[in-house]
Amino acid sequence: MRVALINQPWSVCPPDDSADSIALVNFELLRRLGRTCEARSYGRMIKGRPAIEKIDGVEYRRVPPARIDRYTRGLRLLDKWRLMPRRKPFHQSALYHRGYATAVARDLSQSPCDIVHVHNFAQCARTIRKHNPSARIVLHMHCDWLTQLDKALVQRCLESVDLVLGVSRMITDHARQRFPTAKIEFRTLYNGVDFDRFAGAQPPAQPGRRILFVGRLSPEKGPHVLIQGFVRVAADFPDVTLDLIGPDNVLSRDFVDPGREDARLEQLASFFQIKDSYRAHLRELVPGGLSGRVRFLGSLPHDKLPGHYAGASMLVVPSVFDEPFGLPLAEAMAAGIPCLATAAGAFPEIVEDGVTGLLTPPADVGALAGALAELLSQPERARQMGLAGRQRAASLFSWDKNAETLADCYRGILGGKRAAQ
Repeated sequence: MRVALINQPWSVCPPDDSADSIALVNFELLRRLGRTCEARSYGRMIKGRPAIEKIDGVEYRRVPPARIDRYTRGLRLLDKWRLMPRRKPFHQSALYHRGYATAVARDLSQSPCDIVHVHNFAQCARTIRKHNPSARIVLHMHCDWLTQLDKALVQRCLESVDLVLGVSRMITDHARQRFPTAKIEFRTLYNGVDFDRFAGAQPPAQPGRRILFVGRLSPEKGPHVLIQGFVRVAADFPDVTLDLIGPDNVLSRDFVDPGREDARLEQLASFFQIKDSYRAHLRELVPGGLSGRVRFLGSLPHDKLPGHYAGASMLVVPSVFDEPFGLPLAEAMAAGIPCLATAAGAFPEIVEDGVTGLLTPPADVGALAGALAELLSQPERARQMGLAGRQRAASLFSWDKNAETLADCYRGILGGKRAAQ
């Protein structure tokens, strides 16, 4: 079986220290698929690296920048200025990174694969189908765009797809319910964790207890809620500090909420529009007396994260919107620490409330502060939650198991002729 996993146009392969989460997902799956399949990865060109390179049984093919993509890059401003129709943002048009998609599609037509696996951007599937009519195409959704975007627009793209994967049951169920007559299969494939690396990490030699946040410092991720909650309990727990790991990277709102219909995000609208305003806001939320206890550690290489999890008392993921998955939660559970998250999106699928951690309502500072105090004042209960989380992570979020499930999905859609649309 010949399999090609297509990175997003800006991603490098293999991933470097600045890699996005989808590039990491591709890398981990490919490492395992390469043991039994003829595995290939596509990504953008890296200076100083060959166009084609084979590493650990996986062939990495790198695509040089396309002229049309440079010319159309500025059209993303149409989304920022709200000049595109609702639910039809420019980043879903055929022009968005068209050069990259076309280059990949043409290369595949010259060196065919049985399975072509793309992420998020369904219009890429149409381009690949045009040049590869007999390939089986998998669309892997790490967000809820199939529900949030214009239905007719999505339907046209799904006509080129054989299988839709969702990173959570929430994503899969939403897509299946919206397109009940689609002649394609919908399956759930959770993201995974390198369990041994996170479970076996040694904590840094630091005194005191640490609350940890891992993720982009962006409004929808809710670090402002966490900081406000920490400020409320800090006086009662003078030995506790808060570490925030992640880049100051505010996505355009149309990526998070294409229809601009989430009232929780509307309250944060200005932070999506004004550059660096959210970064300044987070720093302003920290009183001078707590400045030494709240650390913004910035973006760290992924291989440095296990030690930070191991040395933490808990991970807090206070997202204010419906997260499609929540990879830091799975990583923290593998590391054996309890999780505090919001009861929204896919988080209840990951965190078992009261068993592996606690769930609180989104954007509720008081509830989050109460949950922080609850876990900090009951260290033995928190320890037991961490142990339960490690067992749950081993059963649900193993890359080895996920790669086996994915290979079974591939074999399933290879079993017969492609359904006529």
